[in-house]
Amino acid sequence: MTDTTDSQILRAASWDSDQWDDDTWAAWFRTAERAHGDGKGRPLLNKVGELMARVTELETELEKYIGKEPTVADEMAYLRRCLNDVRAVCDGAEKGATRWEHPLPVPEWVAVVRKAANGKPITAVAS
Repeated sequence: MTDTTDSQILRAASWDSDQWDDDTWAAWFRTAERAHGDGKGRPLLNKVGELMARVTELETELEKYIGKEPTVADEMAYLRRCLNDVRAVCDGAEKGATRWEHPLPVPEWVAVVRKAANGKPITAVAS
């Protein structure tokens, strides 16, 4: 688009940017790029395109779940990811304690949390 076209779009736009459509936002970004860009490309506009593509991708993903209950497989995958993250935290704490020439003791909570993450019963931990 040309400077003139972008200027016309922006002049015709509402003063309330919440009411702007995609064309108006694109004109605004092109104008900002011309005014503030370094001449080596259009990083703002490129970023907008990437973000709009990501929004479309997420909207498509969301459509699978709107008005639907998650499946058992979805729930299990989520729980598996959570437990893997818990185990990774335990592994990181253990590795951090033993990385020195004279290792520190592994924090006591690591064994308790790892046991719980593996489904083993644990006794109450005094606070």
